[in-house]
Amino acid sequence: MGGAALRVAVLVVASAYAALALTFVGGDLATRSAVAVAVGALVAWRCAAPAPHVVVVLGGLALAGEATSFAPVVLALAPLAHLLLRVAWWASHVPLAARVELRALLPDARRFVVVQGAVQAVGVVLLLVAGTVTSPVVLAVGGAALLALTVVLLRRT
Repeated sequence: MGGAALRVAVLVVASAYAALALTFVGGDLATRSAVAVAVGALVAWRCAAPAPHVVVVLGGLALAGEATSFAPVVLALAPLAHLLLRVAWWASHVPLAARVELRALLPDARRFVVVQGAVQAVGVVLLLVAGTVTSPVVLAVGGAALLALTVVLLRRT
């Protein structure tokens, strides 16, 4: 896989993440789509550490307005955020003209599957509990547990 292909992957993943996160901000679809593609292009251009992390944090802040219950879109945003950070890391370390063997990406891909499997399982349980429990304290504890699990599993990232 070439460095240019990694940049295209960053563009696609960052745009998808931004588009999904922007659904909570409001506005018309054309504006949200244009902003999402611009964000994806910016992150693809500057793959180094602060750019993808800022996009992930801003996407999380877009969810802050939805504090009434557990938003199921988080189950899609979590793997997109994780994938964005990993692909951006690879893109920032592989020059445009260089190539990386797929075998080198395999350990990272395995870890992605394990981490996202655990995060998604906890997220689904939290989603099921959120449908039956209306206490914001229970939702906050569940969200904190999901965050703690994510931090523990992603510590080596």
